[in-house]
Amino acid sequence: MNYSFWKSKASVFKSYFTFGKVLIDKTAISVGLRDRFTYEFDGIENLKNLLHEKKGGILISAHIGNFEIAEHFFADIDFDCQINLVTTDLEVSVIKEYMESIAVKKSNIKFIYVKDDMSHIFDINKALSNNELICFTGDRYFEGSKFLEAELLGKSAKFPAGPFLIASRLGVPVVYVYVMKEKELHYHLYARVAQVKKRDAQGLLNSYVQNLEVMLKKYPLQWFNYFDFWDDIT
Repeated sequence: MNYSFWKSKASVFKSYFTFGKVLIDKTAISVGLRDRFTYEFDGIENLKNLLHEKKGGILISAHIGNFEIAEHFFADIDFDCQINLVTTDLEVSVIKEYMESIAVKKSNIKFIYVKDDMSHIFDINKALSNNELICFTGDRYFEGSKFLEAELLGKSAKFPAGPFLIASRLGVPVVYVYVMKEKELHYHLYARVAQVKKRDAQGLLNSYVQNLEVMLKKYPLQWFNYFDFWDDIT
């Protein structure tokens, strides 16, 4: 963001503090305090139109804001659809187990785990054929996995190839979705339709990065991607 040294230092602290508030909000909503929050939808018609096409759809998000609370608000706008989150996290941590134990309502999000034998592709296709939604996070690259490169905030970085390869090949609608925290207990959901060319994974990534930059500049303290993203720490 080209902040000064001291503004950067202060912003790092503020980012951690904001992350803590987001986690508390997530817990509060899970245990039945959803009515304490206000929210607005920006582009929700894009998600509804996606479902009306009966092809299923792909949502691409990022480690920004608080996407995991989105399902708690969908019921109020007649948005009834199964969401499948594609993840590489194979561990069921103590924290996850505890969150599930105190939740008033069990989460409707299903998990599709990425497997070395690529069998997760069959699970994705099955979900899409049932007019369900597949959600990826597009900003977390793991060492040793296949990647694509693009310039984010002025410097080239690696992105996981999987979400963009799959989304550009399956011929289904793609929407970028983010849920961002605003003042007090207010959240703002954004949904933007991606322009996808068949088998153009790099083009889809470039579009995603442009969209992500807009969100990062608007909410600079809410990118909770705490690792050496540009691989430039010495």
